Amino acid sequence: MFSARHKKLDEWIEGRPQILIHDGRVFDDVLRDQKLSIGDLQSALRQHGCESAGEVHYAILEPNGAISVIKMTPG
Repeated sequence: MFSARHKKLDEWIEGRPQILIHDGRVFDDVLRDQKLSIGDLQSALRQHGCESAGEVHYAILEPNGAISVIKMTPG
């Protein structure tokens, strides 16, 4: 397939995943660049069972617009 051989072209067309939260730290600049409000992010976190960003290891904005959330593991 043409696009499978052209990763840069795929990234340009489809976009790249963007990290919104890492180890509880929210990247406000990424939210701003992606035109997401903190309310949008908090809503996505609640949908994944998180009450706050402090519970999140990673939150990633996927190229399709979905937000994936990986919770921190207790330990």
